[in-house]
Amino acid sequence: FIKKILVAVNLLILAVAFGLSVIKQEKYMKQPVFYLKLAPIDPRSIMQGDYMVLNYEITDKALRDIRNGVFINKGYLNIKIDKNGVGEYTGISTAPVNDDNKNIVSAYFTFNGMEIDININSYMFQEGDGEYYSKAEYAQVTLVKNKLRLKKLTDKDFKVL
Repeated sequence: FIKKILVAVNLLILAVAFGLSVIKQEKYMKQPVFYLKLAPIDPRSIMQGDYMVLNYEITDKALRDIRNGVFINKGYLNIKIDKNGVGEYTGISTAPVNDDNKNIVSAYFTFNGMEIDININSYMFQEGDGEYYSKAEYAQVTLVKNKLRLKKLTDKDFKVL
């Protein structure tokens, strides 16, 4: 009898945890979005199937700054959102920028000595769809607690792929 109660309690806890996770993800999906310009990269992996390693113009520009003496191994990429919703790199800081106008956001990054990680560096898709996703020019992203979350990939006209 006690085993049945414990199983029922564990199932209830699991259901509540799952429900809270779904609610949290739904909340993230309703956050405002902006777009980051993608930089070219090879969309194949033999071990994992088809996927695209994502590279961004903003991380390329930040990498140039780091190599030119603004060296930090973690911090924030400051991104100005233009009238079309496209994010443009404006610099690196050790703390997030607070902008009352809401047109500059700060996204957390880490630097491992070779590359910048902004938490959205790959996109998985169904095997055989590599050519379709090779048309991607922008990543539709949202900022959640200073961390970028990838929502979708889009073409040059911001049409969702």
